Amino acid sequence: MAAITTNSFTQLAKQDYFCLGDHYTFNKIKGFSSFSPAYVVTNEDLRWVSSVTKDKTKKVLTVTGSGDQALFYALNGATEIDTFDISFCAKVISDIKTSAIQKIPYKFYTKLLCDLHETKQISSVPFIKEIITNVPTDSAQFLKQMDCYNIFSNGIPPDMYQDLMLTEQEFKLLQSKISKPFNFIWSDIGNIYSNLKKTYDVINLSNIFEYKQPEENIKTLENLSKYINPGGFIIAQTGRIGIRKNKHMFEEASKRFSDWANIKIEKKDPTKHNTEIMVLIQKTK
Repeated sequence: MAAITTNSFTQLAKQDYFCLGDHYTFNKIKGFSSFSPAYVVTNEDLRWVSSVTKDKTKKVLTVTGSGDQALFYALNGATEIDTFDISFCAKVISDIKTSAIQKIPYKFYTKLLCDLHETKQISSVPFIKEIITNVPTDSAQFLKQMDCYNIFSNGIPPDMYQDLMLTEQEFKLLQSKISKPFNFIWSDIGNIYSNLKKTYDVINLSNIFEYKQPEENIKTLENLSKYINPGGFIIAQTGRIGIRKNKHMFEEASKRFSDWANIKIEKKDPTKHNTEIMVLIQKTK
């Protein structure tokens, strides 16, 4: 999809929202759409997820999500990071974060995310005007035109996930690792393969498969197999409940992919039942 550069294009985004008093809120009937609100913080333990493939992580393709995925891969040594998402709002929150890391002190970073999640007027959020000066033109224009739209309202309040946010030390490390926004590919998961121009060491699909049909997911993995380097990994799914729900799908995938991949389930803490889980598909040839 083309970058947002015109008022008429932003009108498409506004059609996904409806007036609620003094601001506009997302029409949830739309589901995940091209302009559905972004999450401002992850609910996944990306510190752990990104560390599991640390030795193989140089070139990464990851879901944009809250923008945290790319940040944690950068912390773990990735030097080429592309992100993708169905929603343009995910790009905007990612651009805000990469700018904020350079523009504001750490002590204001968490509050910035909480304010963006709750605000009815983006321009009223402290530091946002300074941050916007350092984001790409399409994101800056979108923010200005969607000022009274709750484009960062997905998920629960971010202060409930403080243990999953960047620490002050990680924040300071990123100040030297990130000098520009991450490359963004505007695409849903089913079509992302048709937008790729290179291969990767890691492709992280986060927990999107929770919301898709099993056969559709297997087809997605088959299409992406051409874009993962030998020895590299597709992180097919992360989380807890969703992976258990898709157990039979991954068993079927293991049979179909046996000639080119090994599939395994990695647990953060094998001693605990309700622990973070991820499904790793490693390309063998």
